[in-house]
Amino acid sequence: MSHEPAFEIVCLGAGGGPLEGDVLGYMCKPYASRWDQGWIGLEGGCGIGALTALLHQAILTKALRQLHQASFPVNPTASAAPSNETVTERQEEEQPIQQELPLPTPPTSAHVVTHSSDIRDTANVRPPAMVRNLGTAGPEGVHVEEETLFPGLSWPDDYQTPVLKAAWLFSHLTVKNLFSSYLITHAHFDHTLSLVLATGSLPNPLTPPATDNPAEINRTCPSVQSARRPVYASLGTLEKLDKVYQGDVWPELGCWSDPFRSDKRKSSMRGELQMTETGLVLPQSPQVSAESGSSGAGAIKWASVTPFGPRSGLHADVPKIRRKSSLLSSLNEVVKSKGKHRTQQSAEGHPDNNETFHSKTPYIQPAYELKPGVGVQYCPTPTYPQMQRLPLRSASCGITGNDLEMSVLELPISHGSTTQGNYEASAFFLRMAEIPRTGSHIRSQSTSKFAEILFFGDLESSYTGDVAKALNTKVWKEAAQGWARGTLRAIFIECSYVRSRPKHLMFGHLAPPCVMEELKIMASYLPKGNTPPLEGLSIYIQHVKEPLVPDLEPIKQKITRELEELEAQYKLGVQFMCLARGMRITI
Repeated sequence: MSHEPAFEIVCLGAGGGPLEGDVLGYMCKPYASRWDQGWIGLEGGCGIGALTALLHQAILTKALRQLHQASFPVNPTASAAPSNETVTERQEEEQPIQQELPLPTPPTSAHVVTHSSDIRDTANVRPPAMVRNLGTAGPEGVHVEEETLFPGLSWPDDYQTPVLKAAWLFSHLTVKNLFSSYLITHAHFDHTLSLVLATGSLPNPLTPPATDNPAEINRTCPSVQSARRPVYASLGTLEKLDKVYQGDVWPELGCWSDPFRSDKRKSSMRGELQMTETGLVLPQSPQVSAESGSSGAGAIKWASVTPFGPRSGLHADVPKIRRKSSLLSSLNEVVKSKGKHRTQQSAEGHPDNNETFHSKTPYIQPAYELKPGVGVQYCPTPTYPQMQRLPLRSASCGITGNDLEMSVLELPISHGSTTQGNYEASAFFLRMAEIPRTGSHIRSQSTSKFAEILFFGDLESSYTGDVAKALNTKVWKEAAQGWARGTLRAIFIECSYVRSRPKHLMFGHLAPPCVMEELKIMASYLPKGNTPPLEGLSIYIQHVKEPLVPDLEPIKQKITRELEELEAQYKLGVQFMCLARGMRITI
């Protein structure tokens, strides 16, 4: 499916451990804007350190390329090609030696890029033969140079080393009223490590100095007037992250957005699940217990669902004390309606005519006001189906002149089971909307043009338990609607292990058969007769866990092969690509 890019994403890390230098972290911005106009950190596992390493690699690649070109200059008297070698083949090998590498063209109002149907065309994974031969592109073929990572970007004169360049780019996460924030799916270290380590250390963006004396200018020490970095995530994720900033694990550098107070809030905002002292549970129909007497006001029984069966060991005798939720649960309706296609407007308020995204809830929660100080500010995303607008400085599309807005829809997913119950993570529908300028603050969704990507945190398969199945199904229904109306561009989903991984060692993650089964659920909610149902959908695989034992086939190559074999069997029409550090993706 050809289209103009809406998102530009640089992958700082795409792994799921155990290598701390390759965990999840992305830089994401509108394709039509510049990096120094602000961006968001999509996950916070890898960050400024990973970007510094990539910029070091960029210097090495460029130096080796230039050395190779100087060592093998063009020979105008070169002999004709041997009889067993075609001229075309020889020219392909000589081309990178004879000429400088072509640099990507930065987006301008006169330059429109459209995508082909090949997923590899969306990333910098087709390096010239010489760069491949130098060995700097790695097994995934990622071409890392400054011009391929950040085309058209100009660096400040005083920021010319890799660490200073990385610091300058990350300084644009600290400015009030800029498109700058973190978006986190859950609080595990492989998603928050760099975010925490950089808290309190990132410099402010460059501003005109108030004095001509360089000795009095300190650009690396945050000012008390600068805004905190906002961290957008679900309420439960932010409460877990807040524990890190309590002074024991890391200094007390976190604060809550008004009007929220951490000591008065609970994680039971979810209308789908009941939050108990042992975690998230799936509510069953109310039943009158034998002890309730004749009054009929019996106690409600709850089903504690875990992916791998009943708990055992030290926690087996923990009393199951329940507390009732103040919210009505809609999960029973979700479970009852599983496998059924909607033929009319559903309970969530989504019409099947695909004219609007949320016709019953056009309101999008505005970005939070930021407090002064140093550190991070917790910004809870609203519950489904409300959307959250992300901070975006007044920006416009260079081609049409329309305003650009980014918002996110967050849905809960289950990341496996612990002794406390199912661990809650998030799936994000990240939307880039191009809205016509009307001179009014009222935004009409019916007249807006938008694109979106679906970004999953860590999740377990729908076939591990009723909780995971109900939550995943809700996400896939939403994704099917986006694909049917032509707004869903791509899906970022984890695949941590190969298919031979035993079920009891999955730890709330996916393998290739699980990924394919999830995509089949999405396809089941599309109209019948579309063959293949997901033709052209790009699936970016992340969170691959690097094995620490010898293997004849690299883990990402094996996972890609297994996924492509399953695609050939089920013929959904999707394309897979395992993400790697240094990839620049335009979607």
